[in-house]
Amino acid sequence: MNTALANPPTEQVGNSESKLEYLPLANKDVVVRFIFTNARYLPAGLREGKREEVRLMNNRHMNDKYTGGDQSLAEVGRLREGHVDTGRQVIDNLKGVSAVEFWDDMQRVGYHMCHAMYFKEFQPGKSKKSRSDDNPNEVKEKFKYTIVLHFSRTGELLRLTKEQRNSLEAFFEGCLWTCHIWENPELNPHTINFVQIQPGINPDYELVVINNAITCVEPDR
Repeated sequence: MNTALANPPTEQVGNSESKLEYLPLANKDVVVRFIFTNARYLPAGLREGKREEVRLMNNRHMNDKYTGGDQSLAEVGRLREGHVDTGRQVIDNLKGVSAVEFWDDMQRVGYHMCHAMYFKEFQPGKSKKSRSDDNPNEVKEKFKYTIVLHFSRTGELLRLTKEQRNSLEAFFEGCLWTCHIWENPELNPHTINFVQIQPGINPDYELVVINNAITCVEPDR
């Protein structure tokens, strides 16, 4: 059964009603990832962690699907080359999306942030070092940065300092993204991935929560 389309909400945000698919929260956790390559976008005070190896993540997903009996979803490269994607993509490659309302919307429906961190890794397919744009004689390492925010109704509340909260809010407000939303099975949290960062405050879409479901809507101009 396609739960995201079973009972689509009808609530409007301003004058905008979503024409895109909805993802019901259904009390599941939600993990939001922001992926970019310029360290200047990192919010101040955010904890640096380490990424789980892709191999281990793929193995966990495969084990979940074999245990659940749906082995066809455990195939490597089913949706992305070299990866195991056991979920269903609800929104794919939607450009010009703002997440400025999302944190408040999640709190409004009983969610809170229980985990916040970032990790960095060498960019795939890139040399580990490159010449600085500002100083040709300076060699700098090339990294990809991923901010990971975990929202839950049941997990322990993350206590943010005023500086951390203010810098995260500024991060949400100052950027537009290309958005991918995944509905994940069993106990795995739903995931929202933001890539291709663009500085800006005039979005084509806004990520929102409507009637306990996540979607994107055109802003009320």
